[in-house]
Amino acid sequence: MPKWISIDEAVHKYEVKEEDVCLWAETEAIAASFTETTLIIDEESLQKFLCWHEALPTKEYIQTLEQLCMNQAEICKLSLEVIELQKRDLQHQQKTIALLEKRQAMATEQNRLNQQVITMVSDTLSKTEDGWMERLWRRIRVTEPAQNILKSKHKKKR
Repeated sequence: MPKWISIDEAVHKYEVKEEDVCLWAETEAIAASFTETTLIIDEESLQKFLCWHEALPTKEYIQTLEQLCMNQAEICKLSLEVIELQKRDLQHQQKTIALLEKRQAMATEQNRLNQQVITMVSDTLSKTEDGWMERLWRRIRVTEPAQNILKSKHKKKR
């Protein structure tokens, strides 16, 4: 059964750098696990790794480090691409907002003009209706006696 130790314990006991232990755990060169918030490592796995790399780092280990660096560089590139896409999306959204604000201003202005037209037409209609009604009433009053005369003449002819 593995004996789990903290990174601090490994650093002090085996006189290695904390960054190195974290790197070895990340590259899975040594067995490691997380407890709630702490990274712990298998002490036996660390001992074997240190014995194996005691003289000089092996070619395989160097290749692993190179691959890790390449992976990290690729992650950085992808992150930059994501940021650039988000930036473009934000610019597009800002342009859309500006267009919508212009449309809103235009619609508000159109509404104001419509209200003016409604007011003008209402005023004109109310003036026209009064004049129209008065003219019609005058016509009715003037033509009413004449129609009565015509009706009376028409009745006499029969």
